[in-house]
Amino acid sequence: MKYLYGASIQGIQKFIFGTGKLKEIVGASEIVDSICHEQYKKYVDKGKIETIVRAAGNIRLLADDNKDLDNIVKDFPKDIVTMASGIQMSQAMIEIEGDTVTGDHFYELDKRLKTQRNKVQRPFEITALGIDRSRRTGNSGVKRDSSVVIDNASEQKQQEVKSGSSRLVKKILGKDDTFVEINGNTIKFPYYMDDIVNDIESNWLAVIHADGNNLGKIIQTLFEGDNIVERYKSFSSALKDVTEQSLQKAFSETILEPIINGTKKINNGMFPFRPIIIGGDDITVICRADLALDFVSEYLRNFEKYTQENESIHHKLTACAGIAFVKPKYPFHYAIDLAEELCRHAKKKSKELDEVPSSIAFHKVLSSFIGDYKDITERELTAGSVGFDYGPYVISGAAGNFSSIDDLLQKINILKLNKSTLADLRTWLGELHKSHDNAALLIDRINQLLNESGKQDVIDDLNLTIPIESNNKTIFYDVMTILSMMEVENES
Repeated sequence: MKYLYGASIQGIQKFIFGTGKLKEIVGASEIVDSICHEQYKKYVDKGKIETIVRAAGNIRLLADDNKDLDNIVKDFPKDIVTMASGIQMSQAMIEIEGDTVTGDHFYELDKRLKTQRNKVQRPFEITALGIDRSRRTGNSGVKRDSSVVIDNASEQKQQEVKSGSSRLVKKILGKDDTFVEINGNTIKFPYYMDDIVNDIESNWLAVIHADGNNLGKIIQTLFEGDNIVERYKSFSSALKDVTEQSLQKAFSETILEPIINGTKKINNGMFPFRPIIIGGDDITVICRADLALDFVSEYLRNFEKYTQENESIHHKLTACAGIAFVKPKYPFHYAIDLAEELCRHAKKKSKELDEVPSSIAFHKVLSSFIGDYKDITERELTAGSVGFDYGPYVISGAAGNFSSIDDLLQKINILKLNKSTLADLRTWLGELHKSHDNAALLIDRINQLLNESGKQDVIDDLNLTIPIESNNKTIFYDVMTILSMMEVENES
């Protein structure tokens, strides 16, 4: 007789992003990461329990005796709600006749977990009348910091930061350190948004969310045939390793090395980068805007490469990413919601192709109006019949109607060196909102001036003879979006 146990942790997003303070977001991330690692171990180590999955808020265990699971069933949920106010956990367990675990057992376990998640759970904290509330979160206060009311969740997050735990930073660096020595200087990871940006490279933030494609379908294939537990366990462990390996490589090549060789600047001895979530194939990070496209492209390329090379995964997996470009004071929960929606948009578009590519979608927030991406497209990314929502961009060569991120970056680099053309194209984009006929005359004039200046190569490389493509969209809004957050704008 065997027993298959499952736990699903709920409310993670609200717990992490329920505050706009980076320090508290970091503390919440560390708490959540510890739940699926250190916290559950003290229960698993007490009995003969095999861990199958422990990532992204999901835990799957296998035991020979249900008594070995008694403590985790009774006490683990209480530990979680005590250490992470607002987080809840659903549990389920099924009894397996014999020694063979099948895919049907996992399907039944997931079904029971969904049933448990749909049941209303009693709040762990009940606020009495007359209790002051935190103005930032709306939750009941537990202490005051000067005149500011602090709720229980915020207090837990702040205490976690004070403890000095840096699990996510260690995953990024790939070693048991929380800093890097560069030219005799100690470079750490920031706790404040203002330490990420600067007035030289960019004073914009990039909130990045990336997620694997079709992982659900791939996991279903693991539930077929023999040795299901071992294959599922190996796949989950390999996916975790590949994600961390891809992040380490991308961070080293696009963040660390440019700082070491002096091509990128930092603020107050802090990296312009902060990991927020690293779980399974799911990542969320914050970085300075000028670093975002290079970092995300490198991460996605590495993810494809390392999954293909890993023996427990066997074939190349792809992933999509969404980037929300915002100012440091922008409400962070709106930024992460937009980044996740952009990631879903990239996934949906990518799945229109037979072979789903890795792709990136992004948007620069210019309005205080809060809406979904469809609203943003209609309100901000349309000029008459011309659409500015050109992406998403695939990371390796053009595919279908998709342009590659390299094509976008090439156009950006050309316009960095041709600032007069940059200014003319900005004027052209503005004219599209007023008169398409005048915009057509203006683009003809831009081509003429470049031709007379002996810059036919610029016309060809930018494809300026057809600035609005057959799908009635133009790439140049995205080009200007990226350039507007980079050093070139401060110089022009």
